[in-house]
Amino acid sequence: MKHLVTALGLFLALTVTSHARIGETLAELKARYGEGKSVSPRLPQTVQHEWEVDGYKIQSSLHNGVCVLEFFHRIDTLMTDEDIKALLKVYRKDVRFSWSSRDNCFKSSDKKMMAGREPGHDDWIYVKDIAATEAVSGKDKAKNL
Repeated sequence: MKHLVTALGLFLALTVTSHARIGETLAELKARYGEGKSVSPRLPQTVQHEWEVDGYKIQSSLHNGVCVLEFFHRIDTLMTDEDIKALLKVYRKDVRFSWSSRDNCFKSSDKKMMAGREPGHDDWIYVKDIAATEAVSGKDKAKNL
C-alpha cells in the first residue's frame, strides 16, 4: 500500500502536462513546475534551474535553450525502485523505458534517453538525452552521470 501511495504521489506531482520534459524549453518547464530558480550547472555549456514541487526537488539542465538532463529527488525520503519505475512510466507517453542490465540503467524505446540513479548519489534520479549530454560533456563523462 505504501508503494502505491508513493507511486500515485509521484505520478500526480510530475504529470502536470503530457508532453516530454527532455526537449522542453525553459518556458515550458516553468509552465509545468512554476517559476523556480537558477542554480549552478551540472554540465558544461548548460544552464540549470531548480524547482520544489509536491515534496520533490527537480533540476533541469538546458543547452541551447532546450532541456537535455533532469534530476529528481524526494525531499522527505529516498526514492525507491518502484518510484523510479512510476516516474519513467509516465515520463513520456510515446516512449517506454526498460532496464538494461549490461548498462545498469533504464533505456528508452526510441534509444535517445537513459535514466537511473546518479552514481554516488542514489537519492537522485536522472533522465537524460544521450546525444545532447555527450555533445556538451564528452562521451565518457556523459555515460558516467
